[in-house]
Amino acid sequence: MSSEDGTYINYACPVCSKLSQARIESETKIFQHGDLTKFPDRLTVYIVFLKCSKPDCESPVILLAPTKKQVSDGEFMTHIRENWGTDSAVCAKGYPPTYPYEGRIWKQLESER
Repeated sequence: MSSEDGTYINYACPVCSKLSQARIESETKIFQHGDLTKFPDRLTVYIVFLKCSKPDCESPVILLAPTKKQVSDGEFMTHIRENWGTDSAVCAKGYPPTYPYEGRIWKQLESER
């Protein structure tokens, strides 16, 4: 999501389990062949689409969700409902996710390691 003060992504913190927005710096560089050994081995990264809390809004709350590897794909939605709390994550129209959380889609992002 972009605004006058920068670009933000919704992010599920793997430490505190809060759903918030993280600012992406404009100077950020993407490295195609970065040092993947620095990425924690104990995390799996998901892209998650949660249902928006506004009844007539069709825009999901999309977030990046690094999650502890011991959470299996089958347990992922239970993990979300039992552990996550909303802080500032919103859909493209500015509304938070519905609670209890309803996952429309979640997909594990592939690792190149």
